[in-house]
Amino acid sequence: MSSVQAINLVVAGHVDHGKSTIIGRLLAETQSLPIDKIKRIQETCDQSGRPFEYSFIIDAFKDEQKKGITIDTARVFFKTIKRPYIIIDAPGHTEFLKNMISGASRAHGGLIVLDAQQGIKENTRRHGYMLSFLGIKQVAVLVNKMDLVEYSQVKFENIIEEFSSFLFKHGITPKLFLPLSGLNGDNFTLKSKNMSWHNGPTLVECLDSFEILIKSSQSPFRMPVQDIYDFGQKIVAGPIETGKIDERDTVVFYPSFKKSKLKAVYQGGAAGLVLQEPLFIERGELATIEKEEAPQIKSNLDVVLFWLSERPMKINTNYIFKMGTAKRNVKLVEVKSLMDSSELKELSKSDEIRINQVAKGSIQLESPLPIDSRGFASCTSRFVIVDDYNIVGGGLVIESKI
Repeated sequence: MSSVQAINLVVAGHVDHGKSTIIGRLLAETQSLPIDKIKRIQETCDQSGRPFEYSFIIDAFKDEQKKGITIDTARVFFKTIKRPYIIIDAPGHTEFLKNMISGASRAHGGLIVLDAQQGIKENTRRHGYMLSFLGIKQVAVLVNKMDLVEYSQVKFENIIEEFSSFLFKHGITPKLFLPLSGLNGDNFTLKSKNMSWHNGPTLVECLDSFEILIKSSQSPFRMPVQDIYDFGQKIVAGPIETGKIDERDTVVFYPSFKKSKLKAVYQGGAAGLVLQEPLFIERGELATIEKEEAPQIKSNLDVVLFWLSERPMKINTNYIFKMGTAKRNVKLVEVKSLMDSSELKELSKSDEIRINQVAKGSIQLESPLPIDSRGFASCTSRFVIVDDYNIVGGGLVIESKI
């Protein structure tokens, strides 16, 4: 199983619509939890006189159990027969967006949870908009608590009709709408007898249908140069982000375009490349393989950016841009659209980005860097912004220009 790449999924949804219950039940149904973990939760419930709740599997902290709310960001690991999964769950819009934008890898898909009885709330729409804003196209809508509407097919189909039109306007066509009951386990691993009218997959089958569009092992080789060592022979070292390399390859370094055949390759937690040519290579270069797809060398980038500082990011002000091991001076050129991350609402265009706002805009680097706008390697698509030695923002490249 370890050789199979994990799927990264984000879970969104209005408060109290059952996100934690669905995730907790999914962990239990896929036998991804130790038995003693469930026993401890059962004991806690018995001591407090409350019935067992699957949400407690996620909200495992005692304070959270007492309050009945999720107060901490969770990264949940589980696996099906097909492959492993990582679910990213967060309590608030701001934390969710920061996690998504500054995280190690782009999510492969998203799940939107909504309550069949309460229907589509404003936050349900906001979270749908958020997934669209972040470029997440593979989305499934989980209509939870179908037991509260007596497993009504009519109610389910009305939700599909209403929410589909909203998502379509924002460029999302859901893979499917799936009726569930987190409380009773309907349609998790087995098809529900209470909803024989539903001919679609179970939740596990739905998740297993998500695709990894670009597999890490099959992606072009990318190694940001971290250090150069001299132990009688010069070794160019760094972490392998994607792809594979061996001694028969010719490496090309960007943005310098220097290249050499390899003499040897040492691989462990990081890689060490011994070059046949006596090249002068510096930290911040990107090692690639000549025969594979090359990165774009760009200085003008369209980005999605999350701002973290009390001091706004202003147009034509100097900041430090860090991507992988590379560092450049950068200026914000244009803010094209703006969103308030705490309320997930669109804001009027501005020439600055304030704390906890998310912007789509253009930035200008002092000199070009290698970029992969397809996003398969974080070292060529994800970045942070530094001001006065503090990280004040982070984001991802969505398009490169010149």
